[in-house]
Amino acid sequence: MVEKVLTAEEVAARHGLRPLPVEGGLYRRTWAGPPDASGRPAGSAIIVLLTTAPGDFSALHRLPTDEVWHFYEGDALELLLLAPDGSDRTAVLGPGGAVQLVVPAGTWMGAHVPVG
Repeated sequence: MVEKVLTAEEVAARHGLRPLPVEGGLYRRTWAGPPDASGRPAGSAIIVLLTTAPGDFSALHRLPTDEVWHFYEGDALELLLLAPDGSDRTAVLGPGGAVQLVVPAGTWMGAHVPVG
């Protein structure tokens, strides 16, 4: 059986994805834990879709908690990671890379799907 490759629009519709303010891409929150002392959820889970379309990327941002990225399907995703100690690295999720990545709290991160 040949599986149909979905377009980005079909993936977004299937998962009910909407624009992610400030950071970029399309997303849907699938779970949020109870609020912590700051009022933020103690944890959360989201689905994110990034494409090679011009201007489609996850802008540099950082979180006060660890963030776990999972890769499910599609083209590889590059993440730029800028650690609090000043070190930097680029991680790849997907084909040719990892399927899961933990970004430590306080790390600046941004992501995009490389063209080509």
